[in-house]
Amino acid sequence: DSGNNGGNYATLNPLDSSSNIAFTNGFLNETTTVSGHHMVSGTIAVNSGKWYIEVTPTSLGGTYSHIGITPINTSNTTFVGSNGYGYTHAGTKQGLGTGSSYGNSYAAGDCIGIAFDADNGNLYFYKNGVAQNSGTAAFTGIDTSKHWRFSISHFNGGGAVVNFGQRPFKYTNAGTNRPAATYLSLCTQNFADPTIADGSTAFDAKTYSGTGST
Repeated sequence: DSGNNGGNYATLNPLDSSSNIAFTNGFLNETTTVSGHHMVSGTIAVNSGKWYIEVTPTSLGGTYSHIGITPINTSNTTFVGSNGYGYTHAGTKQGLGTGSSYGNSYAAGDCIGIAFDADNGNLYFYKNGVAQNSGTAAFTGIDTSKHWRFSISHFNGGGAVVNFGQRPFKYTNAGTNRPAATYLSLCTQNFADPTIADGSTAFDAKTYSGTGST
């Protein structure tokens, strides 16, 4: 009923998370009160297509929080902008460990839209329906040979609620207070159909009884 193309939406991934992050609401709410860096990522990684999600911080109890994207196999005891690309609640951006000024600061209750153009390697952020940096991409030239997940990190505590599309987005006016309608919710129904519809026609398990010597 969200209006965002139903079918197997991403959630936050408890298997790809700091052990100090707690989850509720079907792995869409996360929080930590433990000192140090703690990160969690979504269950679906992409390297093509155009995708949009919304993140609403519920607590910024620590020094800073990052919202953005990270490649698979990133440590969960670091911050998003260390090995990926993030927007901090101080209004700065950090990519691959380098920070610079970017947009407005944000606080608990603000809705942060993230638009990832994985076809062209561009990343955009929105605060409460307003494109940051006058709509110019926060990052360009992102390596799309890698697979990227939407990720959140906190330093010394914090929390957020994530919407990958399983609920109506807060900002629905495509092209004005969120990206163009070509940016889709992150669910498997928005992926291209596989070339092989039935995997068992190309790969299957075969039982084998060993003899003890062969």
